[in-house]
Amino acid sequence: MSAARRPDVDTRARAIAAVFAVEGTLSGLETHEGGHINESWVARFANARGATRFLLQHINRFVFREPARLMENMVRVTRHVAAHLERDAAPDPRRRVLALVPTRTGSTHHTEPDGEVWRLMPFIEGTRSREVAGTAGEAEAAARAFGHFLCQLADLAEPPLHETIPRFHDTPWRFTALEEAVALARGRIAAAGIRVEIDPDLPTVRADRLRLLELVQNLVDNAVRFMGETEEPRIHIGWRRTDAAPVVFVQDNGMGMDPAHHETVFGLFDKLDPCTEGSGVGLALARRIVEVHGGRIWIESEGKDRGTAVCFTLTGGPPSTPGNRG
Repeated sequence: MSAARRPDVDTRARAIAAVFAVEGTLSGLETHEGGHINESWVARFANARGATRFLLQHINRFVFREPARLMENMVRVTRHVAAHLERDAAPDPRRRVLALVPTRTGSTHHTEPDGEVWRLMPFIEGTRSREVAGTAGEAEAAARAFGHFLCQLADLAEPPLHETIPRFHDTPWRFTALEEAVALARGRIAAAGIRVEIDPDLPTVRADRLRLLELVQNLVDNAVRFMGETEEPRIHIGWRRTDAAPVVFVQDNGMGMDPAHHETVFGLFDKLDPCTEGSGVGLALARRIVEVHGGRIWIESEGKDRGTAVCFTLTGGPPSTPGNRG
């Protein structure tokens, strides 16, 4: 689930859509929730022959710090795959590979003066995307499709593609970042005699390492501060699989929380207990970090003395979304 979009961002998107070389006039613009970590809209352009839909995307610079490199990768890969499809005389090639709509100045993407990057692609009608395979057959089909894609890229010429998210697939490195977050709160944890458990198979998530470190540190510190007088205090950092994105959680067996406060605690400077340490910005900051990454964050607690779990996703999006993804 993506964060609520500000009206000024939608207005900006409408203006940006006109920058691209599309025949006709913009007749509609709707938020598209299947854009993964990039803000996305379905743009409808009307002309004498009817209407055509396109996918407009605002690249998330919080995740992709060098969007120009991301776009260079996309141009190289899509053009290479398109050439393969043409050489193999594949049927309906426009539905088999993404295509970038150029701007009116001939660029593959639009860069604003402040460095924000936008791209436009034809919307592939009649398709659906999934975060997680619903059946074994879907999993096999996805694996075969990805294998075919890798075969198409096997002869991609040098230089190598840019690494757009450094060490994204380095799971041990990411696990170390999580341990660092716990280490930053270790003094308070040790003083309280709290046992910390970390699942060894935590999922890979798309996130800025420093922001992820800050997020987990805030959640662990929050759990410590609200542990209360629990006899065997424990904090569990784990995850659970869902039909959409994996849900990561920081769970304690401490004071718990009334369901009436599950939303208000994310407000800036809001504290349930004014006698506790802290400024009241920890959960507000955690929410901001999660939402910038296209995810969501929420509280799970059955009430007083029943413990609390702060849960979050960093990939967002429903399990099955019509059309394109980014």
